[in-house]
Amino acid sequence: MVTTADLGPALKEQAHRFGPFRLIPSQRLLLDSGDPVRMGARALDILILLVERAGTVVTKAELIAHVWPDTVVEEISLRVSIAALRRALGDCEAEHRYIANVVGRGYSFVASVTRNTLRPTQVGSISMPRKFDLPVQQIRMVGRAVTSMC
Repeated sequence: MVTTADLGPALKEQAHRFGPFRLIPSQRLLLDSGDPVRMGARALDILILLVERAGTVVTKAELIAHVWPDTVVEEISLRVSIAALRRALGDCEAEHRYIANVVGRGYSFVASVTRNTLRPTQVGSISMPRKFDLPVQQIRMVGRAVTSMC
C-alpha cells in the first residue's frame, strides 16, 4: 500500500485559499484569481505566518522575530510591512477584511481560510513570476568586432 509519505514532498505541498487568493508558502507565491501578486518578501513572510495561524492573535513580538530573526527593528517596520500587505490584498475595503489589528497585542488573520494539498500536476502547472522585468541576456555582444589578444 502506498502512503502519502512514499509519494514525496510535492504531494504534501499546502495551499491556502481565502477570498480570490491562493497562497502557496513553499513557493512563496500569492495568486489573485490565478495571477501572481507582487509584494515584498517581508510582507509575504507576515502573510504566511498570519494565514497559517488564522483566527488566532499573533503578537507583534512573534511577527518581528519571525520576519526579522537576526535583526533589531522598530515596531514601525512591522507597521509599514502590514500596510503594504493590506494594500496588496485590497484589505482597505470594508467587504474585504483579511487582517485585524488587536490593539496592544498584535494582528490576526480574520478571513475564512481553506487549506488543501496540491497534487504534483498542480504544483508543476503554477508558473513563478519573474523576479525582475529585465530583458533576456544576449548570447553575444552586438556591435563589437572580434579582435585577437596577440
